[in-house]
Amino acid sequence: MKLWFQRFINARFVPKDFSVHNAKMSDQAWSPSQETALLNYAQHTRDSHHDHYTGTKVGFQGRIQDAITSGKNLQLTINDDFPTTVIDFPSIRNRITRIDISTHHEQILEFKSVEILQFHITGPATRHMIIFDQCHIRELSIYDDQAVYLDLKNTWISTLNLKKNAIRHLEVNGGGVLSLVVQSGEINNPFSGPVIIRNLYLPREAGTDMNPQRLRDIRSHLLKMNNMLAAGVFHSAELALDRSLESIPNRFFSWIYEIMADFGNSPSRALKSLLFFFALMTCLCFFAGAIKEPEGPEVIGWKESLVGSSVEAKLLRSLTYSISSILNPLGIIQSKPILISTSPYWTTGLALVGLGGTLSVIFLVIAIRRRFKLE
Repeated sequence: MKLWFQRFINARFVPKDFSVHNAKMSDQAWSPSQETALLNYAQHTRDSHHDHYTGTKVGFQGRIQDAITSGKNLQLTINDDFPTTVIDFPSIRNRITRIDISTHHEQILEFKSVEILQFHITGPATRHMIIFDQCHIRELSIYDDQAVYLDLKNTWISTLNLKKNAIRHLEVNGGGVLSLVVQSGEINNPFSGPVIIRNLYLPREAGTDMNPQRLRDIRSHLLKMNNMLAAGVFHSAELALDRSLESIPNRFFSWIYEIMADFGNSPSRALKSLLFFFALMTCLCFFAGAIKEPEGPEVIGWKESLVGSSVEAKLLRSLTYSISSILNPLGIIQSKPILISTSPYWTTGLALVGLGGTLSVIFLVIAIRRRFKLE
């Protein structure tokens, strides 16, 4: 599948400035020749009177800002001496090489517009609240029993590594994850609470770093928690990645099902497909004159309004033909059609458009049922 089509299907675009998306990227992009400021909060408290990183600003936050101002990379260690507080890190790019959180204290950390090579949450079991807003992260690892509250807003992650009971609450709004590392087995479920996903980009092209088995594992974990909506996000990406292994007919039907309804996971996409085919058929009938005026003794009652060359009559004919073709393709409701096309070519073309509309109706019903059914 070509990249442009992949992007069209997902309705998401990997940002051009997402420089950490490739796990094989050379670290030279992070200017390793620059001095690295090893900022450890415990060291700061012990050496507060001899803090050569603090210039005009004071405190741990001041150390961070001064290190950035002086052009240094950052390596942060947040441990037990770090106070429980909200740290809103400044807007920085290509500066943080690694962040390690290993503390007994619950932390509330918010990062905005930050690029990070490695972010590890480990150590004693904790319940941190971490918010990433418009960040780029090469590797985010959350280890056993951390029970983190994780909020991702338009954040792009190259590799997301989740261990057992890593997250107690996950909320994703925008952004993307290009590679997943999770463990299989019921006891290794990384989630212990709500998982809410909106507009998450997942690679769907064969040959990427995304492993279909990891998608199956995380979907299995979510299904065990009866979270059908979040599981559907990973299921659709899994089916797209596995498409290259299918036969040619199955690939075609998979492609149609994905683009029109995201494998039954998107009622809105199915509705958009239905509106597209309905509008296309109506425009063809109205502007190209693809259908004839009704005639004969059966033209009585409301059908008389279909006769004539006025704009109202043409529009009514176009709408009537479109609705009839999409909702009654086999003539079950009415065996004899009210309107017919002007030529065999138009008959074939409008039949194909009507088939697309009919499939959209079917996919819409499936998607609505899947979204709201009770398991």
